[in-house]
Amino acid sequence: MSRRIRVGHIGTVHDHSSAFYECVRRHPELFEIVGIVESDEERRKAAQKTDCFQGAVWMTEEEMAAAGVEAVLVETFELDLIPTAIRWAKRGVHVHIDKPAGENLEEFKNLLSVAREKKLVLQMGYMYRNNKAVQYALELARSGELGEIYQVEAVMNTWHSPEKRQWLKKFRAGDMFFLGCHMVDLVYLFQGMPNRVTACNRSTVFDNVDCIDFGMALFEYDRGVSTVQATSVEINGYGRRRLVVYGSKGTIEIRPLECPNGSEAFAGGGYDASPVTLTLQRDTVGKEYRNCQEEILLEPQGGRYDEMMQEFYDCVTGRKVNPYDYDYEWNVHKLVLAACGQKIPLREEEGEIQ
Repeated sequence: MSRRIRVGHIGTVHDHSSAFYECVRRHPELFEIVGIVESDEERRKAAQKTDCFQGAVWMTEEEMAAAGVEAVLVETFELDLIPTAIRWAKRGVHVHIDKPAGENLEEFKNLLSVAREKKLVLQMGYMYRNNKAVQYALELARSGELGEIYQVEAVMNTWHSPEKRQWLKKFRAGDMFFLGCHMVDLVYLFQGMPNRVTACNRSTVFDNVDCIDFGMALFEYDRGVSTVQATSVEINGYGRRRLVVYGSKGTIEIRPLECPNGSEAFAGGGYDASPVTLTLQRDTVGKEYRNCQEEILLEPQGGRYDEMMQEFYDCVTGRKVNPYDYDYEWNVHKLVLAACGQKIPLREEEGEIQ
C-alpha cells in the first residue's frame, strides 16, 4: 500500500491555485493536505467564501512548518513564487512551484542551489510536459519518426479583458512572461538550447491599455527558426492554441492544445471528456505534393494537473527520478527571460548549478 505525503498549499492568488488545490484534494490516496497559507487577509477572506476552499485549514507558514510537511505547492503571485519557494527549500521541504519562475535569474539560481544542496524535488508548473498529446508528439520526435526537427511553432494565445491586460502591466514583458513561458518550455523540450533568441514583444494599446499584450520570440537553430507566440487579444485565441513540430520526415500538429470546448470546460481543475486530436503528416508518398494528412485520436486527458501531481508524488517518494532536473529548469528559465527581452548569456553556466 502506498504511503501518503503531507503537503501544504501556499497562496491563493495565482490563476492555477484553486485548480491545483482541488487536484490534490481529489487524490487522498497520495496526499494529505495539512493546510493553506494565505498571508493577505483580504485574499484569505475571499478564498474562504469559494467552494474550492470550503473546509480548509488556514494557518501561517510558521504553523505549517511546525505541523510538519514533506512538500508544498507554491501558488502565490508570480513575482513572489521564488522567494516563497526558497524559504521552504531552506527548511528541507520539496517544492512544486507554479510558473513562471520570476524576473530575476540570480534569484532562481539561488533556489536551484538550495534544492541541489538539500537533494530536494523541485517541480515547475509547466503542465504541458504531462499533456498526453505533447507526450505522443515527443515520442515520435525522439524515436526519429519525424526525422530531423527543424522548426517548432508554439502558440499560447487567448483573449483577456481590459482589466486583465491592465494587470499584465505588473510584468515587464506582459503576456510573454505570463503565458509565453509555457511555449518556451515546449520549444526547449523538443529542440534544446538555441543559438540565439530574439524578442519581439509589443503593445496593441487596444482599449487604451498599454501593457505588452502581443508576445513573439524567435529561437534560432542551425537548421531553422522556431517561434513562440503569446497574445491576449486574439478572438478565440484559446481555441487556436497549438503546437506544431516540423521534421524532415513528418510534421505533427496539436490544435487546440487542450479541451476543444474552451475554458468553460475547466471545472474543478479538469477537462470535460472531449478527446484530443493530433494531425500527422508523414513522408509516405514521395516528395511530390499530396495530402497525406491523418488524424490520431487520443483518450481524454482527464484532469489538467493529475499526471503532473502523480509525477510529483512519485519523485518525492523516490519511485521516479525527476525527468526535469535542476539544469533543465535553469536552461528553460534563461530562455524565458531571453524571450522576455532580457540579455541572457544562453551558453554560460550550462553545467551543474553550484
